[in-house]
Amino acid sequence: MILIEGNWEEVNDLQDAACLVRSYYNSDLADEIEKLTPIHSDEEYQELLDKVYDLEKENEDLQDENNALDLQNDELREEIEKLEDTLHEIE
Repeated sequence: MILIEGNWEEVNDLQDAACLVRSYYNSDLADEIEKLTPIHSDEEYQELLDKVYDLEKENEDLQDENNALDLQNDELREEIEKLEDTLHEIE
């Protein structure tokens, strides 16, 4: 709570402050204060962070799967080489 011109006003965030500044003082200053107001709420930021975490985890899982497939591919290439060598020996 803040005291403005004898009135106690409740201020919880920058939006509240901007409204009070606009009402009691200067709308241009209030506009500048509103530019400082976050675009998203804390809940929205948390949801975005959760999505980022999920995507990072999915990316990590895909990279692990890709690495496993690379190893399997290498093993198959080695097996192909062995089979080709055996084929050449038979010929």
